[in-house]
Amino acid sequence: MPQNPTSSALPQPVPRDAPTEPPDALLAQARTAVQAGSFSSAEAMSGNIFSQQDASADGHYLLGYILSREVKAKESLAEYTRAHNYALPQRTTSRWSR
Repeated sequence: MPQNPTSSALPQPVPRDAPTEPPDALLAQARTAVQAGSFSSAEAMSGNIFSQQDASADGHYLLGYILSREVKAKESLAEYTRAHNYALPQRTTSRWSR
């Protein structure tokens, strides 16, 4: 039977002066923390994701989920909305400009 992970086994937030990891690696670490039930740690990690790539739809979606689990409805909805807006394709021209 597998053992439950302890909080010491969870990835910790990256200090600002430490070498930065790619946003995808940080997102994977935050997802791992969420799966382990460490929502406050995952929320802190999301700040590192956004410091490198604010327009991360996946990062904002994950933060929305984290905030919903922490019963922060307004903040959660705002993050889900940001995720949706960043996930929309950006039009370079309108149909009227032809």
